[in-house]
Amino acid sequence: RWNAAVAVHAGAWCGLVAFGCYLAVLSVMLDRVEVWHAAATMAALLLLLLALLPAVLVSWHPALVRSRKPLRALAVEALEMYWAMLRRRPLRVLGLALLCLLLACALSAGACGVCIPDEPNTTDLSSRLSRYLTRGSQPFECTKEKGVCFVYLLAGSDMSSEVQVIFHTTRPVHHPALRLGPSPEEMADVFKGSSRKVHRIDTDRYISSVYLRHLQPNTTYFFDCGEMDGTLRSDVKSFRTTPRFDSLSDYTDDEELVSFVVAGDIGAWDPAERVTAHMGAADPFFVLIGGDISYDNSFPTCHVRWDRILDVLCGGLVDSRGRSLPLVVAVGNHETGGQRVPSSLVPFMIDFFPYERRDSAHEYGEGATFSADAYEEVHRRQCLYHAHRVPGLWLGVVLDTGLVNYHSGPQSRWLDYTLALHPEIPFSSALYHFPLYPSYRSEYESTAVTGRMAWQWLFDNYTLSVAFEHHDHNYKRTPPIRGSGVPNHSGEVDERGTVYVGAATWAVEPMELQAGRWYIANEEAAANGFCAVAVRRREMALRWVDEGGVVRDEFQVRSRLRNS
Repeated sequence: RWNAAVAVHAGAWCGLVAFGCYLAVLSVMLDRVEVWHAAATMAALLLLLLALLPAVLVSWHPALVRSRKPLRALAVEALEMYWAMLRRRPLRVLGLALLCLLLACALSAGACGVCIPDEPNTTDLSSRLSRYLTRGSQPFECTKEKGVCFVYLLAGSDMSSEVQVIFHTTRPVHHPALRLGPSPEEMADVFKGSSRKVHRIDTDRYISSVYLRHLQPNTTYFFDCGEMDGTLRSDVKSFRTTPRFDSLSDYTDDEELVSFVVAGDIGAWDPAERVTAHMGAADPFFVLIGGDISYDNSFPTCHVRWDRILDVLCGGLVDSRGRSLPLVVAVGNHETGGQRVPSSLVPFMIDFFPYERRDSAHEYGEGATFSADAYEEVHRRQCLYHAHRVPGLWLGVVLDTGLVNYHSGPQSRWLDYTLALHPEIPFSSALYHFPLYPSYRSEYESTAVTGRMAWQWLFDNYTLSVAFEHHDHNYKRTPPIRGSGVPNHSGEVDERGTVYVGAATWAVEPMELQAGRWYIANEEAAANGFCAVAVRRREMALRWVDEGGVVRDEFQVRSRLRNS
């Protein structure tokens, strides 16, 4: 028979330890849950403490420890001893209560505002206290002393004439502006922008955006950005627009018209800088990023991890002439922290990559009206699926694989409209995170089946050239595949179909390729690298390049316009 007093003693102390640990976990969650939920949980925990404290105090009494009375009688006796002790030795009771409170507060303070990233989870793991004590110690951190911290470009809808410039500051920018010109000495054109504070993150960060239009195709521009009055100014940077192709008959079949690079799943591993340097050395016009960039897991406290990754991207994604490369970015599950997450709970991705607003009639119907809050929600959702084109040559669509937006509904209607809008363009690509044809996980993974059912028929109808997939950390390519039209069946090899390329190999620890699946056409070993794409008159030539700069695989995709 159990000694009831010993059981009470052990249970009480275990409960107090659990209380302290749970309070620490709660402090982590305070940044991620509603205030009323946190308050209700805190009240429940305080009641638990009050219930356990008497048991701890009276369990010290030797008479109770030796007792073998039934538990009910023992509880009554314990309460009587507790009140007697409270009358005789109030300082001991209050001292123990204060000790428990201090322990809980210490645990809470140590874990408050914690950042728990992945890939790897040992880098940038921190709490609000540790970040305060080490603030400014990392050279890549965005601090007040730096003024303008990061400057990068987002690809415009028409990449031959549009680009969006983003820059970060830790103080408000009241009149954001950009100076532009053909050389650093002739930046006479001034463009105004907008600025907003990023809310729900654990630091002061202001994101300013300037959208440039009516630029000349295939032209290099120099610019700097900051406050209109010049009190805050970035270094001078440069970029180039893509060419515009009114007729492809003026070019030979072997002539490289436009090139770009594709990869995803970065994290804070060592290969990040090496692979990024090779990507810039390929002299592309722009970069496609397939999500899972910083692995912040939607923790609003992981701004230091984002600073680390943005420092790598801003410093490494430049071509051989030092020109910054525009980014085309898809969302990954480590940006949202899950699937079907409200956009308001995605703290970094949407604010750091605020692609331009667009008409929502093709997604929600003509005449659709929204309240101010709903309109803002629609725009935040639209930032996660968008289109970019090199006029007359290439069309790229960026999709959200059920992380914030559903596959079907407004997103699929927009995809149908966008692909139908440019039948004259010979090459098209899709960029998204969860693969329709996984190379490591199951072919019948729910996200893969949902993606095939929602989108594959559109890819087939409009003869999509290449779909760039991520999430499985290896390189993969398929033969051309068309959907079979049979529910729960993935598809079949067809030369008129789409080639699905897995490029989630930027810097994360590689996964082994699951060879032997009917749709995997390559047998490359797992390694870090990226996909380099050269678009010519009649074909897209794709090469997979590893972190050492060695070409490990290459293939071609023919123009979808068979008479081109």
